[in-house]
Amino acid sequence: GLVLLVTGLFLSAEQTFFVAVVGLLLATLFGVGMLVLKRGTLQTTLPFVPFLAVGGVIVLWSNAWFVA
Repeated sequence: GLVLLVTGLFLSAEQTFFVAVVGLLLATLFGVGMLVLKRGTLQTTLPFVPFLAVGGVIVLWSNAWFVA
């Protein structure tokens, strides 16, 4: 919550939304990959902030071309 709040101070509402969506998709892909490779179980916890950080970088580098 706090990370997205601070992100919202620097980015627009649309960009902040896409940071959350991209971070969620990355975390989902990583978690499914861990399950497929037997590196984790359904009880394994993952920190969400690193995925939000990568999502923020992706949104900034893409120059948010999908937010028009």
